Amino acid sequence: MTKRFVPDSDPGELAAFVAPYLHDSVACRVVSCRRKMGKLIVDFAVEPKGAGANGNGDHASRYIGKVYRGDRGQKNFAALSLLWEAGFRPPSNFTVVRPVAYLSDCFLLLQEKAPGRLVANAIVGGPDFAGDVMHGVARWLAALHSAGVEAEPRIEQVRTLVARYGREVADVLPSERVRLRRLTERGLEELDDRRLSALCPTHGDFHPKNIFVDDAGRLTVIDLDTFGGQEPAADVAYFLAHVAIMGHRHLGSFGVTAVARRQLLEAYLSAVPECRPGRIAIYLGLAFLQSLYYELCILKTGNLAMVETWLARCEGCLLKNQIHLDDESREILASVRPSNTS
Repeated sequence: MTKRFVPDSDPGELAAFVAPYLHDSVACRVVSCRRKMGKLIVDFAVEPKGAGANGNGDHASRYIGKVYRGDRGQKNFAALSLLWEAGFRPPSNFTVVRPVAYLSDCFLLLQEKAPGRLVANAIVGGPDFAGDVMHGVARWLAALHSAGVEAEPRIEQVRTLVARYGREVADVLPSERVRLRRLTERGLEELDDRRLSALCPTHGDFHPKNIFVDDAGRLTVIDLDTFGGQEPAADVAYFLAHVAIMGHRHLGSFGVTAVARRQLLEAYLSAVPECRPGRIAIYLGLAFLQSLYYELCILKTGNLAMVETWLARCEGCLLKNQIHLDDESREILASVRPSNTS
């Protein structure tokens, strides 16, 4: 019988448990443990053969263990494995983290620790810093969308989630119920099969905190729990929305990330000209609705100061097909396709 993984085990026991799955290692130690969104995340350092069991760590490889509350890690592992085999691995600069093992009896996913720094940190560093990586992020995303791998459609799940966002946010904000119903109905109308563009493999959570870039230019993406078939615009819009939201929360306005967002759009639309800006607008609105749901219904922060700003962005995107998010209401797509917003 396989030994059961105990999430609250001491670091030595954790290291001993995963060591057999990390081949060519002579020493394994836990660097850190933390909990995030119901998962236990453990950072392991592994000394390879030849370094000596008492090495100083200079040659240590790093791995991440994720313990899920249920069997969701299997989907992440399957998606990582699929893309790794499809070429999203070195020597390419467009990679996913290398999947090592998934232990279904204890819901434990083992994977490579992503090299480099978070793209989110580059964005918060300001437009000049972020500009160096936006083109690479766009090309990574374009490569995924054209990868030709099998991806089970997620549209029905997305429809269900949109209905839930509108319903539960309205329960928290009863004075905005009519407004939220209109936005939700509009979003669901735009997710009707007759309005969709061709589906492709998508990340589903293409957030700046799920992307790493190293000094050599390798872009590595993590957390493919929501991998599946959607419109390409869904990933593009999700990334743009969260870049804007990060700018607002860390630097005080949506406008401070306008340059980074414009660079991402220009690079992506150059690589994927068939992506319709109007579809990006729809998914931008849905991303802001999801953000409001997460803040008020999941985290329960009671942050009512954000409500009007977020709802106004939802309305502009969903009801008017706008892609401008900046405080100055500047149309960030204007320099890309001034005459095509459909």
